[in-house]
Amino acid sequence: MTCDRKTLCFSLLSAAMGFIPGAIAAATPQARVPIQQNRAQSVATLRPSQPPPAKAPQIFNHASVDHAWKTALKRQRPLVIMFTSDQCHYCKKMLLQTYRHPGIQRLLIENSETVLAHAEKYPSLLKQMRIQSFPTTLVISPQGKVLEAIQGYVPPNEFADRVAPQIVPKLQTAQSPSKQQAARAQPRQTSAR
Repeated sequence: MTCDRKTLCFSLLSAAMGFIPGAIAAATPQARVPIQQNRAQSVATLRPSQPPPAKAPQIFNHASVDHAWKTALKRQRPLVIMFTSDQCHYCKKMLLQTYRHPGIQRLLIENSETVLAHAEKYPSLLKQMRIQSFPTTLVISPQGKVLEAIQGYVPPNEFADRVAPQIVPKLQTAQSPSKQQAARAQPRQTSAR
């Protein structure tokens, strides 16, 4: 059975209009046409679906910079602010890839207060902090000192390398044993005579 262009177009149109019950039709590998029996489909269903808009991950646990700052002061924890803009491609990429990474989420939730600050909502803060590009992530100590400023998109590993030293409390290590204690702990080598 041969199929020419007219037959292919008719088959696809018939499938899209629901005349071929249960058929799976696709004009291209990317486009999937949903089929409902005895129901005409709208033109919109013939288009490939658009990816969902980038939503802020749940780690941004404060509604405003002011609230986040007050909580950071109260809890004596660093504040992590991601400055973003609605039309910023790399902001969306950072939200989807870096901030959604399980390790980054754990790092931020356990060690800091976090807030997502939209440029349109905080123009005076942007000016005060001299933020001119997006995304920009600031790590601010409870004393108000900027500990880290990350401009632009960074992948999860680089983000962790730059932010973790600033927000994870320094562990107090036990004093290392003296050289004499270390020497005693090591096995002695016997020499052959």
